[in-house]
Amino acid sequence: MKKIYFTITLILTGLNLNAQWSPIFVPGTATPTDVLPNASLDDFSFLDDNNGIVSLGYVYYTTTDGGATWSDWKDFWPYPAMYATHYQSASSILIGGAGKVYQSTDGGTTFNQIANPVSDIRAIDFSGNFGVLVDHYCAAAYTTDGGANWTNVPNTLLCGNLSTMFNVEVISNTKAMISGANSNAFITTDAGSTWSTLSIGGSSNINSISFLDAQNGVAVAGGQLYKTVDGGTSWTSINSAFTAAGATGTYIECYFVNSSTIYATAENKIYKSMDGGTTFNLDYTNTDCTSCYFIELSMAENSLFAGVSNGGAQNKIYKTGVSGGTASVQQEEKIQFSFYPNPATTEIVFRGLEGQTEVEVYNASMQLMGTYSLNNFESIDVSAYTPGLYFVKANQIVSKFNKL
Repeated sequence: MKKIYFTITLILTGLNLNAQWSPIFVPGTATPTDVLPNASLDDFSFLDDNNGIVSLGYVYYTTTDGGATWSDWKDFWPYPAMYATHYQSASSILIGGAGKVYQSTDGGTTFNQIANPVSDIRAIDFSGNFGVLVDHYCAAAYTTDGGANWTNVPNTLLCGNLSTMFNVEVISNTKAMISGANSNAFITTDAGSTWSTLSIGGSSNINSISFLDAQNGVAVAGGQLYKTVDGGTSWTSINSAFTAAGATGTYIECYFVNSSTIYATAENKIYKSMDGGTTFNLDYTNTDCTSCYFIELSMAENSLFAGVSNGGAQNKIYKTGVSGGTASVQQEEKIQFSFYPNPATTEIVFRGLEGQTEVEVYNASMQLMGTYSLNNFESIDVSAYTPGLYFVKANQIVSKFNKL
């Protein structure tokens, strides 16, 4: 086999944001045949800058050009409404709803049912083949084979008061967190085999959790913004910095972009911190609909997405550019090391490492797949990785490879 070497010329630095937020999904204009004036945006998922899917009740839309154009709406009826989406790879998309999970293996053209794990699915997330979903009626399930088979988390463990579960954050191929109403949050570090309780600020509803890596995360609990640097063991309030920037209201979403950059929304506004949560500044105000709330923040490759749900043409997704993927990537100086082959099927071999080096691999959703200590010409086994785009980070250098 011919060896293909990929020379890395990028160095990780602070995130350089394009503060221009633009609407890329507006029902009724992007899709002229839209006949859903009262439907609300339920969820969206992007694989990279270009490929995305949006679900609104019983229908969904797909884009392959970053939202410049969208498919006409595709109808799930008479199947249940689809409330959760996850773009796994260029060909694989999962959608979950009232007790059923459907998978597309052709990029969203057709879907087939693959599971019936819980009764009313509201969120799905994956890292490699490890995935977790949660249910509107306080139930959860996990998979270790990419979604073909699911195991239910015992309901007696989760919450006997049947409070809503609405958030999933799969941080690595072994670690995940789920959360919901009435202070219910849980963590697994062994790919779902065991779960333990997680306390975030001692507050009630836990609306959002976002982790940069296995240790650093932000969360919204009881309408307050918190940060952890020890994997969720302890949480520190950063809410005073958030409110000092003018943030008001109880509906807040958050996203941890890199070690210094955190985004958080409050009602119709988006705020940004460039110093790890010490201070925040207003980044964008949605003047199209002052009574609309941002319901989700999500990042893929070089883009950050924010979704608004308010029915009909007020269902919008906004997009802003970020430099690089896992964090900011800027071309400041050439630092040589390489890996091959790219694309890869079973392994990638490193060349040019100076002594033992820590190497991290992230998937397209910026979730840590694994940390490896490697010497020159040593390799990483990627055979179990789901096909798609991945990021490699070593010595603050970031690059990409594709798994076939």
